[in-house]
Amino acid sequence: RGPVGSRLVSWWLGLAAAAAGGGARRAMVQVVYTEAVARVYRAPVCSLSFCFSLVALVGAVVIPFFVVYSSSNFWLKTNTYWEQPLVKFKYDIVMVMQGTSGGTQELQTWAWASRPVVREAYGEFLRAPVVRAWAADHNKDGSPDEWHLTVQMPLEASDRVHQVQALVFFDYSLQGAAALDMDGMAYIEHSSPLAGTDLLVDAEARLHQRRPLSVRRGNAHPDLR
Repeated sequence: RGPVGSRLVSWWLGLAAAAAGGGARRAMVQVVYTEAVARVYRAPVCSLSFCFSLVALVGAVVIPFFVVYSSSNFWLKTNTYWEQPLVKFKYDIVMVMQGTSGGTQELQTWAWASRPVVREAYGEFLRAPVVRAWAADHNKDGSPDEWHLTVQMPLEASDRVHQVQALVFFDYSLQGAAALDMDGMAYIEHSSPLAGTDLLVDAEARLHQRRPLSVRRGNAHPDLR
């Protein structure tokens, strides 16, 4: 071989040695940290892109806060709140009056009911009264604070009333944290050995329940007492 051939062989041997040394060095190197490439988008303050990003940032912080706060469960285990129920008169009355008539001591009965089934049960004892009802909303919040009812039963001049029993039905609903819709009833009973011509009753409606109502769903069949 001549000098040129010797130089070519030496050059190829040098390349092979360099490749072998580089592979050995790569085998000894370990990755200790990786950093991703980030892209930055810039826009003027008065641009639509900046306004949208600002609204999205504020909404991501404010909207979840108000959602959690309005659900009344902001880190609460137990809580108590007051709510005035919405009470509506259903114009449903059952009334029974007893006494004497015509100067005799024989017991007489006068009755009225807005339900046909009850009217059929009393038959000949029925009298048709005049019923008036109106609501009083003192604070103008849309929920009646009082209900005024007057019932005038037509009687003869010789009739003497000693006992009155009445059932008055209302719609009772809660519309706040606990959804409740039910029928409420007022029971009136009065008796006296002395006959009377008028009876005035002043009462307050109250709700008695055995356990708390559910605040996550409606109460179609509430467990009340």
